[in-house]
Amino acid sequence: MEKFKKLTREEFNGLAKELEELKTNKRSEVALRLRDAKAQGDLSENAEYSEAREAQSFLENRIQTIENTLASSEVVDTSGQKPDVVAIGMTVVIDMDGVEQKFEIVGGESADPAQSRISIASPLGNALKGLKVGESTTFQSPKGEVGIRIKNISC
Repeated sequence: MEKFKKLTREEFNGLAKELEELKTNKRSEVALRLRDAKAQGDLSENAEYSEAREAQSFLENRIQTIENTLASSEVVDTSGQKPDVVAIGMTVVIDMDGVEQKFEIVGGESADPAQSRISIASPLGNALKGLKVGESTTFQSPKGEVGIRIKNISC
């Protein structure tokens, strides 16, 4: 298992920005909600207080998750890198069982298959990792084994 999670510079900066927003603005908002809910009196039957406590718990968990991710991440810099093999930060065009598709290879934090951003740790990302243009492989999808061939790699 890798010691560091690999993130693109964009992913790292996005997480750092989210962390700053959570610590500065969102914490204040939740603290205000808690204060207002406490002012209503009996906390045992105060739904607003319970919701505010739940929001605070979620917020603190997210802050901790981001802090841990940033502390244990390695930023992968693709600037000036030759796109000769599929890796994090690369954009790859593949032929997947006769259908051409384009994906950006990212770390897990910003994976969004609907936006064609796939994690290097996903089954498809893992199958693509290290391949060169023209190389083929297969990977196991929920619908069964799928053949893929690399058509293009770019930064």
